[in-house]
Amino acid sequence: MNHAEASTKAQLDELMRLFYEVISFEEGGTPDWKSMEGLFAKNARITRITPEAIDYMDLAAFRSMAEELLEVGAFTGFHEREVARRADRFGNVMHVASAYETKISPSALDYIERGVNSRSEERRVGKECRSRW
Repeated sequence: MNHAEASTKAQLDELMRLFYEVISFEEGGTPDWKSMEGLFAKNARITRITPEAIDYMDLAAFRSMAEELLEVGAFTGFHEREVARRADRFGNVMHVASAYETKISPSALDYIERGVNSRSEERRVGKECRSRW
């Protein structure tokens, strides 16, 4: 791995660590919404796929949905962590498939669910443009 590849991998490792960090919270807490805003492009779209439906949201709608779930007690603590990742680069665009598991606490023995977050990044003039999650 050359220096540029190592730097890109380190940047991606840090970005993904932050993504899972901002959505996770201890019992009685909430996600770090302010920090989460910095990880999304202004016009980013979030697509949530469940057995019941496919939801297309911007970050504000995602936050509203999550806050409703917190308000009704669906989650009192929430911890996601990456368990595997695949990243493919196509010129200035990188697609990342990040497998995760969700637990009620970091020390919980079992997970609530597992899934895959799919994210695309575009690099413009040496600066990352967060485009999708």
